[in-house]
Amino acid sequence: MKTYKYSTIDFRKGITALVAEGFHPLSYMDILQRRTSLSSSSVIEAYQLEPYPIVNNPNSNPHLNHKIINFDDPIITSDCFMYHPDGRIKPVVHNSKHMKEIRLESRIHLNTFILPDSAFEQNDAPEYNLWDLPNINGRYTYTSHAQLRFDKIPLFYNHETETPESLARDTLTRIKNDFLTNPIPMQLAKGDKNLLEIYLDKILTTLKSMNHVESDNLDTIRAFAECLKIDFGELRGIRVPIMIPWVIPTFGAQIYAGLKRVNTRETMSDFNDGLIVAVKE
Repeated sequence: MKTYKYSTIDFRKGITALVAEGFHPLSYMDILQRRTSLSSSSVIEAYQLEPYPIVNNPNSNPHLNHKIINFDDPIITSDCFMYHPDGRIKPVVHNSKHMKEIRLESRIHLNTFILPDSAFEQNDAPEYNLWDLPNINGRYTYTSHAQLRFDKIPLFYNHETETPESLARDTLTRIKNDFLTNPIPMQLAKGDKNLLEIYLDKILTTLKSMNHVESDNLDTIRAFAECLKIDFGELRGIRVPIMIPWVIPTFGAQIYAGLKRVNTRETMSDFNDGLIVAVKE
C-alpha cells in the first residue's frame, strides 16, 4: 500500500525529512500521469510533514495533519535542470540523486543549488549547449532570461486566404507540434508523446472553461502558447555548476524550473515554490 506525505516548508527541510523517512518525491511524469487521469486517482490523501494550525482560523485543528492533494496545484518534482558555467546544460535529470541528497547545509547560489564537485560530469543525462538552444527547434527563440518561447502569434488574418477560424486552427496545430517536437518536454514525459498530447488537450480545455468559450479562438490560443513557454530561470552571473528542480505549475501557468524565496509561515528566507509530494510503498 502506498503512503503519501507532502511538505510546504523550506525545500531543504522538507526534502531532508521526507527522504530520511523513506519517502521518494514524485517525478514530473508521475504528476503528469495523475493530472491526465480521468479517475479519482488524480486526487489523493497525503499526510503533512509538519502539521500546523491554519493562521487566523479559530476553528482550525492544530493536530489535523492530512489533506486531500489535488495534483492541479504547483508541485516541486524530483527531476532537475543542471547548468554548467561554460554554457552546457542537462535540461532534464530524472529522479536526481543529488536532489534527494539536499540537506539544510546545502549551498545555495542565486536561488539555485550548487552541485557537488564533478556531479555535472558524472551524470549521463542528455546534454546541450545553452547558446545552441535556438537550433534545437527553429520555432523557439533563446532570450536573456534563458527562456524558450514560441513565434509570435499572429494578431490579424489575411481576409483573402484565411478566416479567424482557419488561422486559429492552423496556429494551434503548429504550437502543439512545436511543443511535441521539443526535446525538453519530451524528456520530462520520458518520451511518452501520447501523455503529452492528452496533457495539452487538458490545458486547452481548462483555458476555454476559464474564458467561457467553446471554440479555439486566437485569444485562447495566445494564452495556451504562454502556458507552454519553458523557463529555466535567470542564469546570468552564475559561475558554478548548479541544479534547479523542475516545478509542474498549476493549469494555465508557465512551465519552469526553479524555487523562489517566499514569505511562508516560518520566515522570509524560506526557499520553496509549491508542494513536495512524496510516496513510500
